[in-house]
Amino acid sequence: MKQAVLDAYAILAWMQQEPCAPVVSNLFAQAEQEENIELFLSCINAGEVYYRLYKTAGSRAANDFKEALLQHKFPLILVTASNTRVWRACGLKGQYRISYADAFAIELAIDKGGQLVTGDPEILALAAQGVVDTCDLTSIGDQATE
Repeated sequence: MKQAVLDAYAILAWMQQEPCAPVVSNLFAQAEQEENIELFLSCINAGEVYYRLYKTAGSRAANDFKEALLQHKFPLILVTASNTRVWRACGLKGQYRISYADAFAIELAIDKGGQLVTGDPEILALAAQGVVDTCDLTSIGDQATE
């Protein structure tokens, strides 16, 4: 079964209907139809989406997202930050110039052996170094607007 990890970039791009949103929509559709794909989201990255929504769209939008996520309205498997995950993410944060939240997305993608669906430049730089496999939403978005 194919496994992919979405980060806050991917979720927010989808919610804001950015040019790469159809890619995320397609992944959701595949996962909903159980087409041999599982989609994962770290709870740390879910929190990142929540606080960004809170800041930009207000508490109602943030709480709507949280409730939809907790009620499994998205075809995402929410992954907790276990002690093991925290220490592995901390190791990545210590080793590379990435945000703490990005470290959790990268750790989860490495652990699952799947692609990290993102457009985050810090993560894409690590993909170029072979640290993590990504689906680059920025290149897809560029193609969609050409």
